[in-house]
Amino acid sequence: IRYAEKVGVDALCVLPRFRYNSFFVGVVLPVMIWLSIIRVSPLETNNPRSNRVFGFGNFILLKRQLVAELNELKNIKGFILDDCAIFEKAKMAGGSVHIAEGADLLESHMYSSLRELVSGFTKNAFAGIGFSWAMAFGLIIGVASVFAVPLIFVLNPFLEFLAISFIVI
Repeated sequence: IRYAEKVGVDALCVLPRFRYNSFFVGVVLPVMIWLSIIRVSPLETNNPRSNRVFGFGNFILLKRQLVAELNELKNIKGFILDDCAIFEKAKMAGGSVHIAEGADLLESHMYSSLRELVSGFTKNAFAGIGFSWAMAFGLIIGVASVFAVPLIFVLNPFLEFLAISFIVI
């Protein structure tokens, strides 16, 4: 609360440190978080001249006056990205929003298994790209390449051997 008052914001989202309880969550979740931040950065959200926002639902603090002005909050219940919708409505109503790093204050355990992770992020990612199948395809290709490129470097000696064998033949 003191930080929100010091910075002078109406809506504050504090990003926690993430706890990974399985190998797959520890490998995939950081990539997904990185992709989310690339889509809309905290700097864009914090910039009052930018209309782009994101919110992270684990910790959001809103001024009571803003909640009263956003009487529509009860209508956000059906939104998949309700945290982002809250920040978007707050910013559109003229409120100031802010994303702060809080890894030293908060810890979040989002998913316990790869199945939970895939279910949660496919739902959120599809909503985050405006339910666009073209964007979904691009995102799948992008994520696959993030995992495929390191694999190519690992297999590089074998691939070079194949290429040399092909040239010799």
